[in-house]
Amino acid sequence: MPWSLNDDGLRIQARELASRLVREAGMDPSRQVDLAWQWTLARMPSEREKREAMHFLEGLTLNKSQADETSSLPKDLARLGPQKAGALTRFCLNLFNRDEFLRID
Repeated sequence: MPWSLNDDGLRIQARELASRLVREAGMDPSRQVDLAWQWTLARMPSEREKREAMHFLEGLTLNKSQADETSSLPKDLARLGPQKAGALTRFCLNLFNRDEFLRID
């Protein structure tokens, strides 16, 4: 059975990846996007993918419904605050649901 955006296990893994991104890349969204791409897809994003990812992440940050409950966040991820933590987690979840992540050609 394939994972989906609504899978609780996948959400937990996305939150852990987001936490690791903050630990390794700090507060720099550009570096977070690069590392997330490397770790999930084993390559760097193209210039276009990077622009789109940054725009996507910025849009998620502005969306108040993306906020995770701060009390349940890993320590590193909580440093971002609920809005940015929720956005980065959702961004990671999105990467997990890319065909490139799910299937090997």
